[in-house]
Order: sequence, then C-alpha cells, then structure tokens
Amino acid sequence: MDKSWKINDALLNDFFPYLVPGRSVIVHQDYGWGSMPWIPITMELLADSVRWVDGMKAGSHVFYLERELPTEVLRNGVLGLRYEEKLRLMESAIERRDGWTRGMLELSRATLIADQHGSAAGLEEVADVAEQHSDPYVLTCLEYVRDALQTDSTAAGVRHGQRITSR
Repeated sequence: MDKSWKINDALLNDFFPYLVPGRSVIVHQDYGWGSMPWIPITMELLADSVRWVDGMKAGSHVFYLERELPTEVLRNGVLGLRYEEKLRLMESAIERRDGWTRGMLELSRATLIADQHGSAAGLEEVADVAEQHSDPYVLTCLEYVRDALQTDSTAAGVRHGQRITSR
C-alpha cells in the first residue's frame, strides 16, 4: 500500500495519529524491498517512538509503537525533506541493519540518489551493491532496480514478475 512518497505522507497524516503507544504495531511489507526509500526514511524519523521487532526475508518488517509519534513528522511527512536529510536518514537506517536487509536498504539509497542525481548515479550505486552482496534475494531486487533505472518502474515491474515466475 505504501508505494510512493505521497502515499507514505498520506498514511502518516491520516492513519498514524490513531496508533496507540504500548498497543499498536506498524507492519511494513516493503521495508526490506530495495526501491522504496520513503519507508526506511520514515521509520528513522520515528526511531525514538518505535522498536524494530523482526523482519521476514521477502516479507514484512514489524515495528512496535512504544511512545507517542512526533506530531511534526505526522503532519509534514517526508516528501518535503531536503535531499541531504533524506540521505542522512537513509544512511542511519542502513547502519542499523546487516545482511540481506542492509543490501536492500542500500538499493533504496540507490533509488534515492537516482531521484536526485539521475539514473547514471543510481546505477553506479547499484553496481556497488552488486559487488558487496551475494544474497539471491538482494540480487533479485537489484535486477529490478537496475531495470527500473534504465527503463521505467512499471515496465521493470512487469519484467520482474516474469523473471520470478519463470524461475
């Protein structure tokens, strides 16, 4: 559901205010998918309020809401943040994780870089991730991100689905 910067901000504004500290959990299906930087950036902004519980490979990541969420983040979202702040938050998210999740967040960083500096810069970052990670799940996502940066995300999504089903 959280498939764009705008949808992410709408969720923060419209739904997150109703979460209850000590009772609510946030389940992000795509936290560990390497082309949606707004999700880890958001969770970094909420880091003082949530605790990471667990993440399932090729699946959801769960965060437990321990404290009130910052009103400013809920109201303003992440789309309007300066690029440097988004990159800083992305780096912080990467530092918190290891293994395949780290590789996926590094791919999200590549997407963020491409949004700011163009596809060539994003593809350089993707090449760096390819050199550092051998996990098949990371490499599958890497194929998708590379394809999306070279063409467009819709066509890349179709090809990604075809690759997955033909394996």
